[in-house]
Amino acid sequence: MSIKKSVIALTLSAFIVPAAFADSGWSWVGGQIGWAPHATPSSKSRAEVNQELENFRDNPVDAAGWSYAGNELGYLPPQHSYRIENGKLAHDDKIDHGTSHPVTAMAEEERRQYEASYPNG
Repeated sequence: MSIKKSVIALTLSAFIVPAAFADSGWSWVGGQIGWAPHATPSSKSRAEVNQELENFRDNPVDAAGWSYAGNELGYLPPQHSYRIENGKLAHDDKIDHGTSHPVTAMAEEERRQYEASYPNG
C-alpha cells in the first residue's frame, strides 16, 4: 500500500470512528479524562421500564431460559428435570427437546478421506 493510500485510509478512519461511538453512551472528552459516559436516548418510557423490571423480579428468567440467582452466582442455565411415567423417565421441564442431533455416520467418500488422512485411527 502506498503512503498516499495509507494517509487517505487514516484520514477516513479518523472521521468514521467517532461516528461509531455516537450513541454508545461514551464520548471522548480528551486530556486525562479520556472517555466519559453520557445519557443515551431511549425508545421506552419510564413506566415501560419499571413494568419490565417488575416482570423480571416476579420471574427472573431471561430470553434464553437462564435463571437469575443473584449475588455472586449470577445466571444459572436451565436444568433438566425428569419424572417416572410407566416405569420410564419422562421429561418434566420446559426445555425444548425437539432439537436435531448431529449425524455421526460418514458417507463413503468422507470415510475414504478420513482413512487417508488418519491411517492409524
